[in-house]
This record gives sequence, C-alpha cells and structure tokens, in this order.
Amino acid sequence: ALAGLMAFMLATDDALYHIKGGNAKLMSTAWNQAKEARAKKCPGKEGLLSHVEKEVSTVVGSIHGFDLYNENGDDIGEFDLVILATPISESKIDFLIKSHMDETAVLQQMPLGGLIENSDETGAAGYISPDHEGHSPLPRQLPAVVTRRYIQSVTTIVRNATLQADYWFGQSKVENRTGPWLPRQIYMTAAGKFKEHNVTGIFRIPPSDGTAEDDGAIYKICSSQHLSLDILRKFFGSSVEIEVEHEWYIAPDYQGRGTSTDFMIYDGATGFQGHTKAGALYYPHALDLAFSTLESQAMGARAVAKLIAKRLEWIETFQSFSVGEEL
Repeated sequence: ALAGLMAFMLATDDALYHIKGGNAKLMSTAWNQAKEARAKKCPGKEGLLSHVEKEVSTVVGSIHGFDLYNENGDDIGEFDLVILATPISESKIDFLIKSHMDETAVLQQMPLGGLIENSDETGAAGYISPDHEGHSPLPRQLPAVVTRRYIQSVTTIVRNATLQADYWFGQSKVENRTGPWLPRQIYMTAAGKFKEHNVTGIFRIPPSDGTAEDDGAIYKICSSQHLSLDILRKFFGSSVEIEVEHEWYIAPDYQGRGTSTDFMIYDGATGFQGHTKAGALYYPHALDLAFSTLESQAMGARAVAKLIAKRLEWIETFQSFSVGEEL
C-alpha cells in the first residue's frame, strides 16, 4: 500500500522533485551535486574526487579493502569501501573473498550478510561494538527476495490505435452508447490482468500540440510480458502499429511477503578479531525490500553515507541529526 501511495503521489504531484531529462541523468546529476557540495564545504580539496566509468564484473574483498576487476580479468583498482548502488540480482557481479588458508590462490564466495566482529576493545565476549552498527554477530544468508530477479514490466507505445469497444465492453453495451464515451484509462484487477495477457493498464496519450483527438490515437500499455501484434490488434484494431517497446525491472519480487536486510552486507573483519575502516560493502537498496521507489533509494543512499562517515570517523558515533532528515 505504501509503495502504491508513493507511486500515485509521483504521478499526480508536480511539487515533488524529479530528475530533469529522465532517470538516465541520475548519475551525472548526483555527481555534479557532490562536486558542488565538496567545493562549498571543503574549499581547495575538490580535486580529491574523481569519477571513472568502468564496467565491474568481479569484486574480491578482504579485511584491507576490495579489488575490482572487469569481465576480462583486468584489475580496475583497489578500494577501501564499496557501495553497490544497483540491485544485487541485476548487477551481474561476482562477490568473492580471498581464502584465509591461502590468500594468493584460492577464492570463495563472499558471505553477503556475513561475519561481523562481536567484541569490544578488551575482547569481552557477547558485546556488539558500536563500530559495527549493531549488525548480526554471526553469518546469515540474505533474504531470498534480495537475490530474486526484479519484477519485469514492459511498456509498449502503439499508434494508429482505435480502442475496440466491443472487445473490451461487449457488443450490447456498445450498441446502447452514443458520443465519445470510451475511457482514456483502463486499470486491470488481478482477475483482469490474468485474463488479458498480464496487462496492468492502458492509457491514451493526448496529442502534444493540443489538437482534437481523432481515431488512430496513441496508447501506452503496461504489462508484465511482451505483447504480440496479434494481441494488440484485438485491443486496438488491425491498423495498430508498435512505436516503442521497452522492458525494465520495477521492484523486488516480494511474492507477497516483505522483509528487511542491513545496509552493510559484508564486513572484512576476520572472525571475532580485527576491524579496520576498510573492507565494508554497503547496499543502499536495502530499503527496496520494504517499498521500492526512487525516493526510498535516495533515503537509503543518505543512510549509507552517514554509516560510512561514522566508520571513517568523519562524524561522531552518537552525533545527533534532525529527525527524519532522510525524508
């Protein structure tokens, strides 16, 4: 319900923020804002930031940090901390660690959601150090929803389309109607989606120049699978043509049950010993497991930024912040 409410607000309230030019501008916009904030708060140190576009296929972690490699096995570089700013199931990245028995030759799967130090400076057992943000002291698997592929959505734009009223509403209802009565939007119930090829909604797009709408209009169809031309002809008549079809992944596959995970999904601490400022893997998409929107991802990113600042001792452990500032 919360996800639906936030999606509805985004569609109806122009006062909420959005990315000019579309979501493809997200990275460049965020980077430009980071540089401006750096220049304002750390004058003379702007050059310490760099943005390098590389395709990462393998992350190898240790207590000292992470080595990143591309698909050809070329070393991209060594980094203290890594933030996975994309869903795990869609990242196509292998997460590995060096074996404690032979760090030079053997690699094994990284225990995501894994081992965190569980002792204070004196080694007292049973005490969770605040340096580890209260995470689980023993390895545990990530929730299944984290590793499942996101729910697929297909957006299809068609032109020369005439909504087939007799197909959608029945011949008897069409004969008793006069004038422009056809709806501009059709939303499917669960039963309707199952019957109509997993279509969730049909929306008529008005002409951008403000001219009168004639037959042969443009429609947008949202579905969870590709729609063949034969199906579209049943919906919109024999003259319909596909203008654009785009497949994307919109939200975790909850399968009727939400869950949660930590923002830090790996810490390079070895067993119950040794803790460094390096070697931590963060996951801002943890909030997606509760509700998936662009706003929730921004909130998760802000929370991860705070956790990293605390780990690197840029802020005090118990420094207070205004209530709900991520919102």
